[in-house]
Amino acid sequence: MVPAEFFARWDCGAHARYPVAQKAMPSYYVIGDDGNRYGPADLGTLQQWIIEKRLTPETQLQDSESGDRMGAATVPGLNFSGSSSTVQSQGATGTMFQAGATAQENNPYSKTPGGSPYYRQGGGTQNYGQVGFPADKGVGITIIVLSSCGLLAAGIIILGGGAMASMGGSLNGRNAQELSTGGLGVAAVGGILLVTTLISMAAGIGVMKSAKWGFILGAVIYGLSLLGNLVRVNIIGLVIAGSLFTYCVLRLTGKQGPKPV
Repeated sequence: MVPAEFFARWDCGAHARYPVAQKAMPSYYVIGDDGNRYGPADLGTLQQWIIEKRLTPETQLQDSESGDRMGAATVPGLNFSGSSSTVQSQGATGTMFQAGATAQENNPYSKTPGGSPYYRQGGGTQNYGQVGFPADKGVGITIIVLSSCGLLAAGIIILGGGAMASMGGSLNGRNAQELSTGGLGVAAVGGILLVTTLISMAAGIGVMKSAKWGFILGAVIYGLSLLGNLVRVNIIGLVIAGSLFTYCVLRLTGKQGPKPV
């Protein structure tokens, strides 16, 4: 059956009428902060959301036909120069919806207080919450667990070094002095490990919240850890540190889920 849209326009010539297909207007999906896809919506709808500050120039859009992704600022027809900017709506306004009913019901980004589903970028006059990239929670918990093990190890090292220094102080002779000095050195190493572990734990909390500062801390801490394990040729350490460092870098660059804010 030929669709009705095919007959939307007619060449009203004197002898014959020929159906002319109407060109489809461009529409785009919005890639949300939670990594989910919303839409599609036409240019008129997207421009209205720009005015309402639901979209920013950095918001990622996906062409509904080609599947190509791009920043909203690069889409022809969208204007971010002022809050009063408008474009001619091409086609029906349409309703923004999220693929997957379950995800839509559980995602506060997809609903306003009135219950109408649409995409809302954080930072408008009202903010209904930020939903993190799903994998961030698991990675953040992993970092916190590893950090907890580091805290335990740091405590043992500090206590051991303190015991050595105390033992050396209670003895006499050259060996006692060396024991005391060595104990202080061991305790200092434990102190450095303690500080590093606390920073790592903070990074884990930030990653769980999909916060940009958490990924920056994680990239720095696990980048240094990667180098240290490389020098020591610690294979297990290389795998763990390398995986976490790579994840933090991919998230910061937006190659793994949306860019954190």
